[in-house]
Amino acid sequence: MKLCVFQGTFNPIHNTHLKMAQSVAADYDKVLFIPAYNPPHKDFDGDMSAHRLEMVRIAVEGNPKFEASDIEYRREGKSYTYDTIRELYKLYPVEGKIGFIIGSDAFEKIDSWHEAEKLKELVDFIVFERTDDVSSTEIRERITKGFSVDDVLPKGVLQYIREHNLYIEGITDKLAAMLNDKRYLHSCGTAEYARKLARKFGLDEEKAYIAGLLHDCAKGFDNEKLAETAKNLEVSEEEFLNLKTLHAPVGAHIAEKEFNITDKEILRAIRRHTLGHTEMSVFDKIIFLADKIEPSTRPEEFRIAAEKLLEQEDGLDKALLECYRRTIEKLTERGLSISPGTIEIYNLLNKEYS
Repeated sequence: MKLCVFQGTFNPIHNTHLKMAQSVAADYDKVLFIPAYNPPHKDFDGDMSAHRLEMVRIAVEGNPKFEASDIEYRREGKSYTYDTIRELYKLYPVEGKIGFIIGSDAFEKIDSWHEAEKLKELVDFIVFERTDDVSSTEIRERITKGFSVDDVLPKGVLQYIREHNLYIEGITDKLAAMLNDKRYLHSCGTAEYARKLARKFGLDEEKAYIAGLLHDCAKGFDNEKLAETAKNLEVSEEEFLNLKTLHAPVGAHIAEKEFNITDKEILRAIRRHTLGHTEMSVFDKIIFLADKIEPSTRPEEFRIAAEKLLEQEDGLDKALLECYRRTIEKLTERGLSISPGTIEIYNLLNKEYS
């Protein structure tokens, strides 16, 4: 058997990894993808190691020449390539030398590897020059900042990342420290429901999740801090009439400055999630609505009503109209003032969809 090995952290595995392997696959009977269990030069995270292995399995599924190997997971301990290659020669009837796919940047440091000289005798290195293609590090950063990664990840891997909320730990840990437990629960619920709505309306699920997660990031500020921060932002006099609504513009500011969110669509949706806007995009609307009907902390009765409307033609706008109608009704019952902007948006929607 002519065997080729592709070993790496694969955090996550992406399309360029698969293209590299495919480019040499014709010369081998099998290309074995081996995620490092505990990379010698990186911090160890057992949970993430398991996720990395599963993503590799998903990525190679369906290609008869590709196979994911858990050899380093079963061995545990530090993942030294030399030990792995020696074990592979015992496990497979290898013809000739094992091929070893490696990037040029890693190959330049090969002499620092464990038993480097012995390793060189055991494998034929297949060195790939570093290209302008996106790296795993850049993919993780893009996910954290809410940018799309649909074009660089296998579909199944992308879905796995979404389902397990990978690569956003920095955001969630920081957000949890800023909010009380109930508000954090609501934020997570809004994020999940925003993702659901994004999928329904064909929008970017990662962006929707991040926007939903951070929409209330300034909710832990007291009114004095909200007002003080808002003075330095572009905030209308109308918004200052009810200091509680200031967490939207202040939240967009905090998302950008403290969470490093640069995507304008995410920031705008956070900015508009309280009062709304007469020119809301579909993305704005799903964040606005997810905030009002997520199942973790919001009443089930309204969510059921809204979900029925969402199934109709122009359902998103009809659900939005119902949301405004109920908001105005509650404010009226409590004897609270209603902002002119809220009335204007309600009238526009009511004229079109009632």
